[in-house]
Amino acid sequence: MDSAKIDHPEIQLIKACIKVKYLVKALQISGELMSCGLEALKKAPQVETYYDHFEILGMVGDLPVTITRDNFQTYAPQLTALHLANKNLTTIPLIVFQLTSLKRLDLSGNRISSVPEEMTWLENLEVLDLSHNQLTHFPPIPRQLQKLFLAENRIESIPDLSETALSILDLESNAVQFSIQWRFPLGIVRAQLSHNLIASLPDLSPYSQLRILELRGNPLDKACLKGLTIEKIEI
Repeated sequence: MDSAKIDHPEIQLIKACIKVKYLVKALQISGELMSCGLEALKKAPQVETYYDHFEILGMVGDLPVTITRDNFQTYAPQLTALHLANKNLTTIPLIVFQLTSLKRLDLSGNRISSVPEEMTWLENLEVLDLSHNQLTHFPPIPRQLQKLFLAENRIESIPDLSETALSILDLESNAVQFSIQWRFPLGIVRAQLSHNLIASLPDLSPYSQLRILELRGNPLDKACLKGLTIEKIEI
């Protein structure tokens, strides 16, 4: 077989990079997305994306693919992971909400200030990374979402999450304050809440699966931690 004719996704990406004026930094895919099998693309450069030239990296099963307008209709029903980190986005492209097979979505490192209700359309989404953006409100999330990363935003308050499926919640470095009525997701295992404005905690006794609670850098009254049986508390 003539190797020059092999149309491998990584070769497509390299060809695309040659055509643009500027290259975006190498992929910085989170550990959650790496479990999808993106190891081979860690060092691959990405192409600057715009709404008029929508080209992104994703996964179909364990196969890395480059998504363009030309092949979008082909890949969209099968796409399970999407990487749109560090794209200088101020809003989430509406085309994302058509990808209802998505399980992992990385939108970290952008300038996104709000998330539309359409996010709840992604009924198979398990992992959502919106860290390092400009959010001031907690985003709407699909009820079955398991892992949510919101570190380094400007979020001040959190809705009642007791009926969500979240097991990991990362809200480090925001401006969060708790009210006594606020409730964690019932299945929460790890809550990263360091560097916020938390002075007190809600009753934690219902959360039998909670193993790690990170609270460093908060004006916390430590008396509220007495009697807790959590495996690891960082204050």
